[in-house]
Amino acid sequence: MARIRSPNYPQLELQEAVDLVRKIFDDAGQNFAPRNVVAEILGYSSVNGSSEKKVSAIKAYGLLDRNAERELRVSDLAVKILHPENEQEEAAALREAALTPNLFQEINEKWPDKLPSDANLRSYLIRRGFNQNAVEQVNKVFRSAMSVANLETEAHASLELEAPTYNKGQEASEKKPVPTAQDQQTAKKRIVFDMETVSGQYSFDNADDLAHFIEQLEKIRPLLPAKLGNDNN
Repeated sequence: MARIRSPNYPQLELQEAVDLVRKIFDDAGQNFAPRNVVAEILGYSSVNGSSEKKVSAIKAYGLLDRNAERELRVSDLAVKILHPENEQEEAAALREAALTPNLFQEINEKWPDKLPSDANLRSYLIRRGFNQNAVEQVNKVFRSAMSVANLETEAHASLELEAPTYNKGQEASEKKPVPTAQDQQTAKKRIVFDMETVSGQYSFDNADDLAHFIEQLEKIRPLLPAKLGNDNN
């Protein structure tokens, strides 16, 4: 009987992937390196199934880039996690990494307000074609990623860019704190997503920041409600 192969998912927890990419960065910085060199950094004498499994998982979280020669390097997203400018950048980068794997993004889009129960997630994964022997591991890795990125209890599709966000329902006094000099510098890149609207102050002076901003909006777009009738607001 042919063995049922489960769909792809990162076979490492996010925190382990971050720890491994830190080792690569400490050794090679952001320079491209052959796969055998990366394998050696990770503790293997050569490229093999175990080293490739770890590399694949790190890449699945968006923490490694690959060039045409299949060489690898630490991604810009990983650097934001390893050496963030502030806590907000680190939190936003961890959230992006946690939702980079296609499967995790798919689960996030299906349950945007609250993580599914273990029973619901197991049922969903089996219907998606996962081998029953892999379901528990997928569940563990997914929930660990959500926990590391602090997405396990909040409206976990929320994204931040550079600055704190304020959701509906907060007191007016909380919405308008006295801005610091750093707040004034970062406020122009604030994006607030509360499952119904996207709002904020946006200002860009280079193409890279604009491209990153558009990428974040594309992730949010499927989670917004469809427009019904004319908007009188």
